[in-house]
Amino acid sequence: MRIANYLRPDCVALRQRADSLTGAVQQMVTLLNGTDNLTDTAVFAADVRARLALGGVCVGNGLAIPHAKSTAVKQLQLAALTLDPPLPCDTPDGKPLDLLVMIAAPAEANDLHVQVLAELATLFLDTDFCARLRESETPEAFCRAISAREEQDAQEPPSAPSDAAPGAAKPGYQLLAVTACPTGIAHTYLAAEALQQAAQARGLTLKVETNGAAGVNDELTEDEIQAAECVIVAVDRSIPLARFVGKRLVYASAGDAVRDADRLLEKAVSGKAPVYRGGHAFRTSDWKELGREYYGHLMSGISHMLPFVVAGGVMLALSLLLQHLFGRSDITTMMTNVGNAAFRMMYPVLAAFIAYSIADRPGFMPGLMGGYLAQLGTTTAPRLGWISSGFWGAIVAGFAAGLAVRLLNYLFRRIPQELDHIKTGLLVPLLSLLFVGALMVMAINPPLGRFNAWLSIQLDGMQGGSRLVLGTLLGGMMATDYGGPINRLVTAMGFDRVFWLEGAALRVPIVLLYIWKNLGFSVVIFTAALQAVPESLYEYASLEGAGWFRREWSITLPQILPTAFLVFVLAVVNAFKIFKEVYFIGGAYPAESIYTLQHYMNNKFAKLDYQDVTTAAYSFAVIVIALFLLLYRTKSVRQGETA
Repeated sequence: MRIANYLRPDCVALRQRADSLTGAVQQMVTLLNGTDNLTDTAVFAADVRARLALGGVCVGNGLAIPHAKSTAVKQLQLAALTLDPPLPCDTPDGKPLDLLVMIAAPAEANDLHVQVLAELATLFLDTDFCARLRESETPEAFCRAISAREEQDAQEPPSAPSDAAPGAAKPGYQLLAVTACPTGIAHTYLAAEALQQAAQARGLTLKVETNGAAGVNDELTEDEIQAAECVIVAVDRSIPLARFVGKRLVYASAGDAVRDADRLLEKAVSGKAPVYRGGHAFRTSDWKELGREYYGHLMSGISHMLPFVVAGGVMLALSLLLQHLFGRSDITTMMTNVGNAAFRMMYPVLAAFIAYSIADRPGFMPGLMGGYLAQLGTTTAPRLGWISSGFWGAIVAGFAAGLAVRLLNYLFRRIPQELDHIKTGLLVPLLSLLFVGALMVMAINPPLGRFNAWLSIQLDGMQGGSRLVLGTLLGGMMATDYGGPINRLVTAMGFDRVFWLEGAALRVPIVLLYIWKNLGFSVVIFTAALQAVPESLYEYASLEGAGWFRREWSITLPQILPTAFLVFVLAVVNAFKIFKEVYFIGGAYPAESIYTLQHYMNNKFAKLDYQDVTTAAYSFAVIVIALFLLLYRTKSVRQGETA
């Protein structure tokens, strides 16, 4: 691939002025509009602006590579622009922009634009070459400089390891490297080229594997890995590392490799890099890093479990609503059964994806089975005595399955290649399932099942009649009546005591009960939403110089807005379900401050006053629908503003 084939002099403008990055990009769109490659300039401009909003087009050293795939482009075309004066902009190194190259690719071009971007990233690492481009007097000279550089590169033989290299102790590459970034475009190839140049300056032989959007290029072989002294892993996303077990590894981000490749090489050749033993905790060799790694495995399981919880819960709620409005039918029965089935899948999915995160695909099956055994509560006792070990049992099953598979793969690492299919197809699945099954049935389900049964009985007892326990708890927490800690503080400040279980203050314990009951699940949903925000967006924003507040306002908030909408919907539904708590404190006719719509409907129903019950039910439905429509309208407007 040659850049000169796609860049024409009439698509190059030199020493132009621009007030913003968007303005500079629009100038290049205008240059392309003079060709016959654009079918709709407005559509292409919108596509470029949309890609520009994601960030990551500024690569440092005064350079930017805006790009977009668009249905308005017939065939690949480039445009270039130099700025004088340079444009102050949020760039990775703080240098103002003065050289931009735009890639316009057709929508069906697959990875063609990625290849061009990789070539540009490689060329732009040569600061002398970039200086020649900036000093070009005419667009023709600009294009000739690129063509001459590509011809020079084509004449140079590719670097390869040499057995006769001075100082080489053995054949093969001295160092290996792997680069990857979230988008697999600019920084993947910039990091690779920076490492290559730094190695060449040091007289080291280095091979770099790039994990880009177009796939894996220059993949490292087993022989090369065995012969190398150290491996540099410069990545910003997860890549397979099992092949490097037993090798010294230097772990860094792709941005670190671009900014300071020489420092990574110095660490690699020092002989002090840690030996990779599996997982990622080798980076700091401490418990904190190990905890961070396994927290990531846990959140992987929870994020895959949540759709079952949310979809199943909403379906059950809709089923109950339809039953109240229209009575039981085949539709409501179907929705109830499907919702309950989704809840039953919750624990197997949680365990399966925890194990998958730890051990990849071989861990999925034993993790799924372990979660299923946790959901059933399977033991050696008769089936009637089984009690689900629940959430904790599924977590134990997931981690046990993942670690068991990794251990088995390590124990069977010396099995001949000819028998590898027996290991992966029979030994590892069979033995991991046997281990997880025995662990759950014999050791985990019995005690956790008994604990869950005891906890359920205690909670049922508190809801039904343990007024003394609940009253003591509420009294201690809210300091009712005389001499409680809160009231002591209130009176010490010169105010009157608050009688928490009388009058308007009675709302406070109800609110606290609601929060205590529903906060945990909402936190889990929000945590999963935060984990789902692509790290690449934060990376791009940081490279563009965005501060903490700007990142949270422009990235985190819009990304979790749909989740916030879901949590609000569930919160409103749960708020209208507050009945038992109020009934327990105040009976069928509590104080006016906590007399809810549910009490009104319950009391009217008890008196068979169906007209008032129907009116209240329709009023409730109108209120809920109005709130949802209002919030949905607000969310749509907010998303339109951030688009």
